Amino acid sequence: MKQILEQREKLQALRSSLRDDSALIQFTVNMPGANKTIYPSYELASLGINTIIKDLYIYNIEIKNMMFHNSTLGMIGLFKINEDPYLLKRLCIEIECENILSKYWDIDVFNESGRKISRKMLQLSPRKCFICEKTAKECAFIQAHPIEKLLQQVVLDFQHFKCMNEDCYSLLSNPILCNGGYENEKYITNR
Repeated sequence: MKQILEQREKLQALRSSLRDDSALIQFTVNMPGANKTIYPSYELASLGINTIIKDLYIYNIEIKNMMFHNSTLGMIGLFKINEDPYLLKRLCIEIECENILSKYWDIDVFNESGRKISRKMLQLSPRKCFICEKTAKECAFIQAHPIEKLLQQVVLDFQHFKCMNEDCYSLLSNPILCNGGYENEKYITNR
């Protein structure tokens, strides 16, 4: 757990170092438990990151630059975008509701001063638990579901998605993130 907290601090420092006049989208996977890199974490990250790229393209939103980083938090995607952060947050919430796996994606949006844009700021309800209809924060706080059950649900949903969506599953073969990403390296593109 200490290692996860240290990585979160490093991620916060990385976000601060990237701060300029752009909004920032941060992608991570909501993987239950302390091990954030277990199966199917990288597959979920690849699909989520590629979905963000695809949807930004569809909405004609240009990515200023993007960075991918592999850590004990799993694969992290950071996207700098010259766009209204509130509009981006609404789009990211739509992405988080796109399919059976998107509930495992955590897509945060930060404004140019580094302030996180929350669902509450947009007067939207909090995210639901993976298993039940309570809020995710409530179930996490009281540890309503065993980690094993949560992980089992992730794998079941992933297997179901994989069987039912061959065309979407093909996004996992994207060269940016194939084979689970770049081991302990950063991949950066600038546009």
